[in-house]
Amino acid sequence: MSADWERITERDEQLRVELWYPRERKAQSVRVSLFDVRAADDLVISFSFARNGWVIRMDSTHDDDSGIIKVVREEVEVAFVPAWNEAEVAA
Repeated sequence: MSADWERITERDEQLRVELWYPRERKAQSVRVSLFDVRAADDLVISFSFARNGWVIRMDSTHDDDSGIIKVVREEVEVAFVPAWNEAEVAA
């Protein structure tokens, strides 16, 4: 699973995923899934070099009370995070 350009490490309460030069690889995103008693849609995280930031996508789902959640649209962008946090730091 792992190659020299991708790493997954665990430290304390955090998993770290490193994508090394994703433009040169087939896999250009990370899918984060939660397996627990609390359900949650997956997150798909990728870096947009054109926009210079992180793009977070999720499937758009709908629960019609039948007990089955249906995907309405796949991987809809739900957030964009700039590459650098330029927020003012209190002195």
